[in-house]
Amino acid sequence: MRVSFAKAVCALLLTLLAFSAYALEVVKDRIKLVLYENRGVFSIYYLEDPEKNTYIPLLPDKDPRTSFLSISVWNNIYRMGQTREFSQRTEKTAAGARFVWLSKRLEVIQDFVISDDQVKIILVLFNISNENQSVGVRYLFDTYLGEQSGTPFLTDNGVEIHRETSFSGANSPAFWISPFKNGKGGRNVDMRVLTRGGDVTLVDKLVFANWQRLDESLWNYRTEGARDFNDLPYSVNDSAVCQFYNPQILASGTSRKIVTVIAGNMDSGLYSPAPVTLTQKTNVTQPGQEAGTGEKAGETAGYPANYSDIRRNMDSLNKVISDIDQKINTGNTITEQDIDAFRRSLTDVENRINK
Repeated sequence: MRVSFAKAVCALLLTLLAFSAYALEVVKDRIKLVLYENRGVFSIYYLEDPEKNTYIPLLPDKDPRTSFLSISVWNNIYRMGQTREFSQRTEKTAAGARFVWLSKRLEVIQDFVISDDQVKIILVLFNISNENQSVGVRYLFDTYLGEQSGTPFLTDNGVEIHRETSFSGANSPAFWISPFKNGKGGRNVDMRVLTRGGDVTLVDKLVFANWQRLDESLWNYRTEGARDFNDLPYSVNDSAVCQFYNPQILASGTSRKIVTVIAGNMDSGLYSPAPVTLTQKTNVTQPGQEAGTGEKAGETAGYPANYSDIRRNMDSLNKVISDIDQKINTGNTITEQDIDAFRRSLTDVENRINK
C-alpha cells in the first residue's frame, strides 16, 4: 500500500508534536538537553553558533527513540521508557535533569549533569527487593554525524572505524568520536563519548555496528569484521554504538553506579587524547553509603556465599544465548545437532544448580 507524501509529512509532524508535548528542556553553557517524558529517551544538542543560536543535535533527534537504555535483570531485558515493568517520572535538577524508574525489584535513576560543555550521565541502580538481583546495563547510541563526513567513527588515537568492531574492558579506547566535518561557518562540531578514565565507568564491551542489527540483537552481540554499517536492503549507512556493562549481583539494599560522559567538541584539539587515569570500578555499596563508594572491583562483600557458582552458571547461560544469536545473525540453519548441543549445555547448568 502506497502512502502519499502529504500523509507521510503529517505522520512525521504528529510524531514530533507527540514528543515535544512531553519534553523537559534544560539549557546550560553550550549544551541543550531534552528529556522526552513520555518515552524515557533524551536528545543532546551542542551550540554551534552562539550569535545565531544554532544548535547541532549530537544524536538523531527526528525520532529520539533510536537511542535508549536497556536493563538486564536475571537475563530479562527491559527497554527503559517502553516497559510496563517500571513506572517513570522526570525531574528537573539544579545541575540538569533526571529520569527515575521504579519496579518491585529496582529503582533506577538516570541523572544528567551538565557542566563544561558536556553531559555526565550518572546511572544508579538500587536493589529495593529482599533478594539478590543480577543487573546489567546496555546503552545503544544511534549516531549520524560521521555518516555525513564519510568517517563514521574515530577513536582516541585517531584510528578510523568503517566496519563492525568491538573492544573489551581495558582494551577499549578512552573515548570514541562521531565526527562532523561540515559545520556551518567552517566549524567542526563532533560528538565524543568517554568510556574510561577519571570517574567514568570502564565499559565491559564496546561495539560499533549497524544500528538495525544492534537494535534487533539479543544482549550478546558478536561483530563480524567483514561487515560494514549497511544492512541491505533495510538499513543503509546506519551506524550505531553499544556500550555494555555486564550483569553483576546486587545484594538486597545495595546499588551499582555507572558513569559515562557525552561531550560536544569544536575544532582544534578534538582528536588529541586527554590524559587518562584508570580508576578501580566501584559498583556495590552498602545501605547508607553514597552510590559508587562501596567495595573495589573484585571484592565480594555483600555478595552471596555461592556468588562464583552463580556467576559460572550465568556465563554458561549467556554463552548458549550468544551461540543462538550468532546462528540467527549469520543466517545459518539451526540443525537438530545444534538443538541437542544447546539442550546438553542447559542440562549441565541445571545439574550444577541442583547440586
